[in-house]
Amino acid sequence: MLVDEKSDHQDIPTALRWIVERCNSRFSRHPNQRSRAIRIVVGKSVIEEHECALDENVVTVSEVGIIYWFRPYSEPGAPRFAGAKLKGLFDFMRVAIWPQVVDGWGADRLMLEPQLDEMEVGAVKRYKELQEEGKRLNSEDIKNLLRGHPHLQRLYLAIAETDLLELQHLAEHWAEELAEIGVEHVRTLVNAIESGNQNAAKSERSSLIFRILLIAVETLPFEVRFTWHSQAHDDNMKMEHTQLAYLIRLANRRYAKEFENFSLSGEILNINDRYFSGPDQLDRQTYKAHLASFMAEKLASPDFLV
Repeated sequence: MLVDEKSDHQDIPTALRWIVERCNSRFSRHPNQRSRAIRIVVGKSVIEEHECALDENVVTVSEVGIIYWFRPYSEPGAPRFAGAKLKGLFDFMRVAIWPQVVDGWGADRLMLEPQLDEMEVGAVKRYKELQEEGKRLNSEDIKNLLRGHPHLQRLYLAIAETDLLELQHLAEHWAEELAEIGVEHVRTLVNAIESGNQNAAKSERSSLIFRILLIAVETLPFEVRFTWHSQAHDDNMKMEHTQLAYLIRLANRRYAKEFENFSLSGEILNINDRYFSGPDQLDRQTYKAHLASFMAEKLASPDFLV
């Protein structure tokens, strides 16, 4: 029986909820990362798409079994909403918990970790150095691009330095010079800064810088419009992308190991022993063997090789 209605805590639904809660508290998330909840629903065997929020996946526990409901966005030709039956705890850990631990935010999360090993420290340090060098080279290239465009150069510097007084002056007195840019966009940026609306200010700042660079680039000969960045900038970008890929692989290995340790913890093994080691399910040793095989396959893939 999958649902023990006589138990106030020790049953499969509460055990799965405990795993989800422990996962949420144990594994770090990046501040900018959108959370994706796992909601456990008892007694229902089917969930319709409208019953599942966009920021969650649902696991139903009923007499039919345990079913994981999700939106298979990345699978071409797949339905908008689907359910996959989970055979036991290993399937729950593999399908529901693994994506919560090892995800596309690995490198960003790794850079915020308070304790890193020597290899991770070196990789993070090198990546940040390349980022800073990239910003410096990009700034130099923009300055070179804007030479001969004093009105664009002045506006760019005011935006880059968030010089509110300068932006107010330009919005009030440079309407003619900034007609091609659209002085109304400068006013919008000023209003966003004054009101403290950081998201709006960031968006308008990016939009204005794009307009400034586009206008300047369009004055160049056509054959060099797409190659105005310096060779040093382009070389640094290649090194930065290579270092980021390495950092992602390091993060994947770190969080994969943390997932493995969590999956082999005494609490998880006890849950498997109590609720998921019956007929047609996995006893402790078989659960461990399946987990070992899953981890070996993951760690041998290109996304995890360092």
